[in-house]
Amino acid sequence: MNKNWLTFEKTVAVFQFIFGLLIIPGVFYFTYNNFDYYFKTINNNFSIVTTLQNIILNLALPIFGIYSAIKIIQNKKIGWLFSIIYWFTLSFYSFFNLYESFKNSKSIYEIIFLIILTVIFITIGILISSKKFRIKYKSNSKDYTVILVLILVFILKNLYL
Repeated sequence: MNKNWLTFEKTVAVFQFIFGLLIIPGVFYFTYNNFDYYFKTINNNFSIVTTLQNIILNLALPIFGIYSAIKIIQNKKIGWLFSIIYWFTLSFYSFFNLYESFKNSKSIYEIIFLIILTVIFITIGILISSKKFRIKYKSNSKDYTVILVLILVFILKNLYL
């Protein structure tokens, strides 16, 4: 594999690790700032279990990203697979936020930012799943099944939970 691609892979892994670390405090910040929402749920039924489930589910993707970044640096196939899942899931989340921004007539700057972010995430996902990496990690059809299933799990979690 070309040295530029190896450098790209390690750079993406470091960026992914840092990005995952930055998202974790954001989950707690968001939960803390929206804690009154959990107290004012439908029928005024507060559930600490529901609150903890939301925190755990929101922590899943950044932890997933950190784990895959570490495994990519170690040149493990599982890191490469999880990295593809991570970037395409972030692409979906960014696209979903973009859709919500359009729907709610948010600031044009926020919409432009989300468009750029979505394009960057999709580009990283496509590049990290390119033929060079598929050859390096000896991918097979089971790998693509795992990728699709886990992306769907993260997407469905975001849509329905």
